[in-house]
Amino acid sequence: MISKAPYGVERHVPTQRPSTVRLRTSLFHEANAIVARDYAADLSLDDIARRVASSRRQLQRAYAEIGDTTFRDYLTAVRMRRAAEILPRLHAVPLSALPVDSEPLAPAEELARWRRTMGAVPPELAPGAARLEKLLASSVPDAVDPVLVHGDYRLGNIIANGSEPVALIDWEIWSPGDPRVELGWFLVFADGTNFPGVGREVPGLPDAVELVERYADGGPVPGDLTWFDALGRFKMAAIMGHNLRRHREGRHHDPDQERLPATIERLILTGTERLT
Repeated sequence: MISKAPYGVERHVPTQRPSTVRLRTSLFHEANAIVARDYAADLSLDDIARRVASSRRQLQRAYAEIGDTTFRDYLTAVRMRRAAEILPRLHAVPLSALPVDSEPLAPAEELARWRRTMGAVPPELAPGAARLEKLLASSVPDAVDPVLVHGDYRLGNIIANGSEPVALIDWEIWSPGDPRVELGWFLVFADGTNFPGVGREVPGLPDAVELVERYADGGPVPGDLTWFDALGRFKMAAIMGHNLRRHREGRHHDPDQERLPATIERLILTGTERLT
C-alpha cells in the first residue's frame, strides 16, 4: 500500500529558521482543522489562506514543507477517508425500497461477470490474467446478505462540497450484491502504484487498512477482503483491457488508451500477489 508521509517537521527543520518552522507548522495545523471541521463548505486554498490570515503562497509552502504534501493532495486524502466512512450508509439502504429486478450477485456471479469481459481481451493485452482468474475461481468466498452495490464507488464518482461527499453519480451498473465487492473495488484506488502512466501516488493518502477500519467504524472487519481486493484489480484490468482492445481495433479511437498496458499488467500482478 502507499506509504504515508508523517505530517512532521523533521525533514525540513535543517533548512529553515525555527521561527519560520513554528509559523508554518501553525498554519498547516490551523488549515487542516478548518478542512476537518467545515465539511459543508466549498473549500479552496485561497479561502483557507484568508481564514488563517495568511497568503496563498505561504499556505502552499506550509503544506509542502510541514506536511510534505499539497492542499489538493491533503483534501483528496480527507475525501478518501470520508468516502470510506459513508459507504456503510449506501449499504444500509433497504433493497425493498429500490426497483430491484434481478437476483443479487454473489461473489461467484460477480467473478463470472468480469471473467466474460476479460475473456474478450486478447491475452497479449492482459498478460497473467488467466492465472489470476484461476486463483480467484479456486477460492470464491461464500456470499453474505446482499446490499445496494453502486458498482463503481470511487472519488471520481463522488461529488463533494469541500471535503464532504454530497452526491454519488454514474449508477449504470448498480445491483444488489455483496458489500465486499464494493469495498474491494474502492481499495484498488488506495494504491497509487496500481496506475503507472495514468495516475500517481498521492502523499498521505490513507492505505487499505485505515480505509477498512473507517468503513467498519469499530465493528467487525468484513471477511475475505484479500479476495475482494484481488477481484477489484481483476475487474479494473478487464475494463481497461476491453477499452484498449476497442481502440486498437479502430472501434473507438482514443490515443490515451495506449497508456494502459503498464497499468493492466500492474493490476494483474498485484492481484495475483494477494492470492499467492
